[in-house]
Amino acid sequence: METIEVPQFEESILLQKRRAKADSLAWGLRNECAVFFDALKEGRDVREQKLFELLGQFVTQVQASPEVWLERVFDSVPNQYRRDFLVEHSLNVAIMAVALARDWSVDGKELLLLAAGALLHDVGMMSVGPAILDAPRSLTPEERAQVERHPAVGSAWLERLRLKRDLVEMVRQEHERVDGSGYPDRLKGAAIGRLARLVGLCDTIESVTHVRPHRAARPFVEACHTLIKESPDIFPRAVWMTALRRLTLYPPGSRVRLTTGKLARVVLCNPGHPMRPVVEFIDASEPATERPHLVDLRLNPMMSIREVLA
Repeated sequence: METIEVPQFEESILLQKRRAKADSLAWGLRNECAVFFDALKEGRDVREQKLFELLGQFVTQVQASPEVWLERVFDSVPNQYRRDFLVEHSLNVAIMAVALARDWSVDGKELLLLAAGALLHDVGMMSVGPAILDAPRSLTPEERAQVERHPAVGSAWLERLRLKRDLVEMVRQEHERVDGSGYPDRLKGAAIGRLARLVGLCDTIESVTHVRPHRAARPFVEACHTLIKESPDIFPRAVWMTALRRLTLYPPGSRVRLTTGKLARVVLCNPGHPMRPVVEFIDASEPATERPHLVDLRLNPMMSIREVLA
């Protein structure tokens, strides 16, 4: 079947350059975040200046090329649990939050605040032992209670660094839910800051779409369907609509099988045509450095997505 190249990606070498640039910054940000987390946990001197410098670059890049960064979040291969998942999870949540920020009318200095809160939202989990974090089963009530203390622990750590009050409150409130079912303070409705609500949604989506020791990952659309059906009141409807409008049914990075049998990775969402994104063919026999073969499914009516690979 003849395919039509995507006009806006005629110079697909640009996509490779953007991916390489994102890889470089993500590597540096991940390492600096790990150093920051470890220093807080061990009570050592914390130097946050470098971390916040990288966050500034991160915000600029994600706003300029959100699809390239979202690929890092939703690419389902390798779909394996990593023992150092906390830093990776934190970066994924920050990527989603910044990618959704424009639809949430977040900009300027507030945008950097959002990125910092998203990246540091789970820093208190460093107080939870690996026996709980790596448990291949549901947690006991006692273990669950220990986990639910982590927002208070993390916000207290950040408060000692004299970071902005808005940032400290976001970290403490991120696990609160509008129906009062969250923790640690069981806040409801408007008592929860709007940025904390957005980070909370991104945290939830990232968690259920990635492997944990006690469960498998779920594809994005399945995860959202389940969350909306089983827990419709934990997030405001407007927050859900923001996420679904930006990410559509197939977020960038989602691996799919087409009706032709070919494997592909979603590269760009088509908001007006959510079932027909731009995809990149995946061929294991071709070197990874080859120019990406990009196809806009809007322009190929005889080709569509058959299934999402989890």
